Amino acid sequence: MRWTSTSLACLTLASIVLGCAPVAPPGTVVRVTDVKSLGGTWAGTLIDSANMGTPLRLVINPDGTYRAQFGDTSANGAIVLRPDGQLAFTMTSAAGLLSLVESSSTATLYNRGGRRVLVGNGRVGWRENPFSWEVTEEN
Repeated sequence: MRWTSTSLACLTLASIVLGCAPVAPPGTVVRVTDVKSLGGTWAGTLIDSANMGTPLRLVINPDGTYRAQFGDTSANGAIVLRPDGQLAFTMTSAAGLLSLVESSSTATLYNRGGRRVLVGNGRVGWRENPFSWEVTEEN
């Protein structure tokens, strides 16, 4: 019994210490002034509420529209630049799992080691299930 309580105390202390450790920022924030500047192909990962990573491919058009492909799902939408420099992504249509639900997210552009990275968080469906995503611009 002593071993169990000692182990539990050590695990609890480790969880507290590690849980309070600072999280490294994803890079230097880059303020977006024009959605056109994001035009091109981006690739990365979509993380859903079950922490399942799915490859994500995002094509941003100069007119502020986008097409996303992840798993068996494809989605189209529009990007709006917010006054705070963040980007608002709103899905306008989809095929596959999301064909009957609504989805939106916000994203921030970062410079990470000379590469542009979009990091976003959003909600999907009537239950507003959370998801996050990160894509890096392809050269």
